[in-house]
Amino acid sequence: MMIARKNIVFEPGYLHLTWRCHNHQHYLSSRAMKKYVMEQWLKYKARYRVKIFAYTIMNNHIHLIAWVDCAQNLSAFMRSTNSAIAKAINRFLGKDSSAIKDRYISAVIQDEFHFFNAIAYTWLNPWKGFRARPESYEFSSAFYIHRGTKDPLIDDDDPSGWFASKKLKRLLKRLLRSTLDGIAEKLFSETLRHRYSIGSQEFITARWLTFKKLGANST
Repeated sequence: MMIARKNIVFEPGYLHLTWRCHNHQHYLSSRAMKKYVMEQWLKYKARYRVKIFAYTIMNNHIHLIAWVDCAQNLSAFMRSTNSAIAKAINRFLGKDSSAIKDRYISAVIQDEFHFFNAIAYTWLNPWKGFRARPESYEFSSAFYIHRGTKDPLIDDDDPSGWFASKKLKRLLKRLLRSTLDGIAEKLFSETLRHRYSIGSQEFITARWLTFKKLGANST
């Protein structure tokens, strides 16, 4: 049985959002489609009061670390952006069928530890997928952080103050070192793989306590 979105999202709160292309197809593999995804996020995020703090666009899925003020605005943002992206995929490929998997995942981020680990997991996707270094992958916020340039998608106004801290740059440096050492996936993947769960708040909290312990043991 599907869990109602209202039982998953804190209001307001931070989320790790992800969705996949239909049947895991690589509909986002072109540079043009990745740029279009970014354009749609930029177009709608202010309208629905969504703040973006990290992202990565892969060939068949996306990761987005965001803050939303309510479940209704989250739903409107995802509906508007995904509808536009799906239509663009069909136009680009000359087809008329499902392009994006219907249900996206919106996993609650509960504290600063979870926030930075979610960003690390997001940034590491290109490395895990095709050994592209995080700071060199153009369609990730790590690309801009590493260069010290402004990313038009990223919001500096962070309600918690987590994003504004110096920890973010230290995190990226740690990721760059760990990818060279071949330990990045162990540090940031094993402890996160099962954490992003859909369910009641009690279920999410129980899993969170388990994986916070795992994360502490891995450092």
